[in-house]
Amino acid sequence: MSSIQQNLSIVFEKTPSYIMYPSIAQTIDQICTWKPKLFAILRNPVDRAWSQIQMDHRYADSEKLLGIFDGAVKELVTNGFLKGPFIDRSDDDREGTLSLGQFLKRNSTIPFQFQDYTLKQYAELFVKFNGRKKNAYLLKGLYAPQLLPWVELFSNEDRLMVKRFEQFIVEENNGDRTTLAQIMEFSGLIDTHTSHSMASDGPRQYVKLCLTCESAPSAVREYLSYLYRPFNDLLPELLGEEWRDVW
Repeated sequence: MSSIQQNLSIVFEKTPSYIMYPSIAQTIDQICTWKPKLFAILRNPVDRAWSQIQMDHRYADSEKLLGIFDGAVKELVTNGFLKGPFIDRSDDDREGTLSLGQFLKRNSTIPFQFQDYTLKQYAELFVKFNGRKKNAYLLKGLYAPQLLPWVELFSNEDRLMVKRFEQFIVEENNGDRTTLAQIMEFSGLIDTHTSHSMASDGPRQYVKLCLTCESAPSAVREYLSYLYRPFNDLLPELLGEEWRDVW
């Protein structure tokens, strides 16, 4: 019998920024004695970063957007996620981590100098960072280091589910309830039998959900894809082989 059929109260809470605070994972583990279920829905980090910048700076001109990217990349260098020096839009030919402007000027030179860190070492940087908000547009897309303390605390108890945003949207737009049914079953809202029938109950009539409202320009997408590739490559180590090359 499902929780709804038993007339139990089901309470949901949504705070995406929790993922950036390792201390919050420990706090939930210590004070939430009822052992809540936890969900993380991960979006392609390139689309996530561009979407947030567009939302926060909808009317910014190209010069301001370059400045926003510069500030976000500097934050990664300052916090040790990338090697310096940070090369801004001057005519400097040194090797280092390039601003978006320098990347465009140098015509597809690899723009980032990465640290030779393990997943654990990157996660320790997030403990030091502890979710500071200043210019975190790009930092938020480094998923594996952020997720590590959550996985370590909750996955062994089957209390953490991580899903990919794009898969969920494609399924929904094709009338496929597979991921939604898995989420519902995991949360205790339906049982296994119901989830199996729900997964193929046909299309629903509603406005199609889009994967991204406005795609990033090709140069920006190339720049950010360079940035996120080594961090995306850490996901299979943490979440399993089904996360290999998903973006």
